[in-house]
Amino acid sequence: MPTDADLPTFVPDDRFIAAVRQGVTAHRRRSRRRAASALALVAVLAGSGVWYANDQLSSIRRIDIGTRQPSQPDPLVDDTPFNLLVVGTDGCGPSLEGTSVCIGRAPDEHLADAISVLHVDPAARTIDLLSIPRDLWLVDRQTKINSLPADELTTVLDQRFGLPIAHYGAIDMGGVNDIATAVGLRLDPGRAIRDRSTGLDLQPGCQVVSGPQVLALVRSRHLEALDDKDTWVKDPTGDLGRIERRTSVITAALSELGGSDPSISMITDITRIMVTSGVVDDALSNADLIRLGRLLASSTMRSTSVLPTFGSGSKGMSFLELGDAAAVNAALAPLGGRYDGPASTTPPPSAPIAPAGDTTIGWDDLAPC
Repeated sequence: MPTDADLPTFVPDDRFIAAVRQGVTAHRRRSRRRAASALALVAVLAGSGVWYANDQLSSIRRIDIGTRQPSQPDPLVDDTPFNLLVVGTDGCGPSLEGTSVCIGRAPDEHLADAISVLHVDPAARTIDLLSIPRDLWLVDRQTKINSLPADELTTVLDQRFGLPIAHYGAIDMGGVNDIATAVGLRLDPGRAIRDRSTGLDLQPGCQVVSGPQVLALVRSRHLEALDDKDTWVKDPTGDLGRIERRTSVITAALSELGGSDPSISMITDITRIMVTSGVVDDALSNADLIRLGRLLASSTMRSTSVLPTFGSGSKGMSFLELGDAAAVNAALAPLGGRYDGPASTTPPPSAPIAPAGDTTIGWDDLAPC
């Protein structure tokens, strides 16, 4: 058997070395071409996504809310604090057509089911949220605040509560359902909760809540929670409790979107939903909408509050009246607002100001997770 010493010695010549170098160079060139092609493909796909989103953003319905003259600077562009009015309407939207939610509902029924003012500070990257009860009675207009169109609503918030509105966005129930599905909201109810009128049925523990269940949660008026004795207890907080739950959902949505730029698919999904189910003010350009989305996603919720009210009513109609003026101003303060109207009548003992949440049935546990 031959040994290593018996094998012929190989001495590479210049021609062999040149061939090896040529092969290595060709391999590197092919690798660079493949990498460049891959990067080009990613760039094309990303560009297509941005182009698609921009094209779709132009299709979002825009309305004049009459709050800012063209000559006035836009705080969103100037990076100065501003108020954003966000309204959830009771319109159905395409994704809910034919479902039980929309049975018997007029196609043009778009009352403001949820009214929130977000005070956004671009420099501090913070948000202060104030919820306005939809049944707040406006004596001078003889109507509830949720019946006002967008331009009149912004006027009331500015003139009555010192909350000038820079921008506006509204979305119907179908949009809430679809955005919750696209984002994948994680919530922890703390304990089992249900509402047999809306179909809400959630077990305790951190979980991704489906779009239909998120919608059922924010619409719930007859919510029940399972107490420590395995007894279903009715929520006593009424519409104010519903506001608290809606605030938890908004906080969870911002938490899911925060921390990094949203993906192209997320941008296109939300844009598509806004086209079919949303409305914004006509001062928001496509670039402004993208800037606003990124600003909200990168901001943290600094405070949440509800405009203080108490239950009232007459002639068979129930509504809410403003609470104590000092309490109203305390709620407005984080947003820079001010109420200088007349002091409200002290509510009678039979109609106390409803608590924002009842810890006996675990509302403090309903939170993002």
